[in-house]
Amino acid sequence: MNLYEILHVSQDAPEEIIKLAYKGLAQKYHPDRYKGNDANEIMVKIRDAYETLIDPIKRKNYDQFLAEQAQRKWQQEEDIKKKEQEEFIRAQRAAFEQKNKTDSTSKSNEQTQETDSKSFKMNISIDVPNNFSIFSPFFKFKNWIIDNKENFKNLGMVLIGSVILLTLVIMMLDNLGRSSTDSISQNNYDQTVETDLPDDESILLTEEPELEPEPVNIPSTYIDSPLNSEVTNLPEINSVDIRNAANQVLKISEESGLMGLNAYIQNCYSLPTQDKLHCLYFDIASKYYHDAGVQAGFPAEEFFNNSIIFERVIQNYYDSYQVSSEVIEQHLEDALKETNSTMHGLLMEKYS
Repeated sequence: MNLYEILHVSQDAPEEIIKLAYKGLAQKYHPDRYKGNDANEIMVKIRDAYETLIDPIKRKNYDQFLAEQAQRKWQQEEDIKKKEQEEFIRAQRAAFEQKNKTDSTSKSNEQTQETDSKSFKMNISIDVPNNFSIFSPFFKFKNWIIDNKENFKNLGMVLIGSVILLTLVIMMLDNLGRSSTDSISQNNYDQTVETDLPDDESILLTEEPELEPEPVNIPSTYIDSPLNSEVTNLPEINSVDIRNAANQVLKISEESGLMGLNAYIQNCYSLPTQDKLHCLYFDIASKYYHDAGVQAGFPAEEFFNNSIIFERVIQNYYDSYQVSSEVIEQHLEDALKETNSTMHGLLMEKYS
């Protein structure tokens, strides 16, 4: 695991994202919160990774090290492939030579047997009268085959052509059947994506009424810039709008699961006429729904990863306001609390 993987960021992540990731991981694995015995070890790895990647010179040297390491790994793999190819060629050559040797021996034996057979036939022809031979029917059949050799050749070509034509027809029918099956399967899949909670998940919610996803760490390390240096007031948290967004999350999840939520979020932020605060509420509610499914045993989706959501809401919503990082932190924390509470209540009502 390299330093980028330790901080859960991509290799081309900007400095702001690295700081956000470090802040979130430091809060998550702080010894006061994380009760594992390896808390100190994890914190050391996180701090070392952050100190290296936040320094431009160290990060450049580390990127060069990763590139060289990848080049060495690629070269080793190429050498292994080349060696395997050479061994395969040697094995094929040896098998071919052995086959030729065996064929030569078999041919020599056949020639010897043919010579013996001719001698035997010669002796028979001497002993048997010229006007009688028990082998005459076979000789006539052989001569008939030789005389009709062209007819047999034409018949063989017709049979081969028929087989090829039949094969092509079967392949075309099979492709048509697959296309039809794939289309039906895709339609059924779009209608029945099982990424939402199944009916029997009501048992889990009943047994664990305090179901809460892993809390999202607020990125208080968001860097002030000329665009957000003046402290102004963000729109107040609206409980009615949050409940509407949460209900919409449940509706879309029932129709198309997490794929539908993913598509709605991306489309919501991209529309210039869309209320971006609604997009923010919908994004957070979808995150809660995703985390609840993960706790119930469903696979996690990268789209709803903490660091990815932080980057998404900051770029698509908060960057349009001239506010400080403290204002962003407080507003996002309030939105998280209200939205998570609303989603929890709706899930309990639905599956209890």
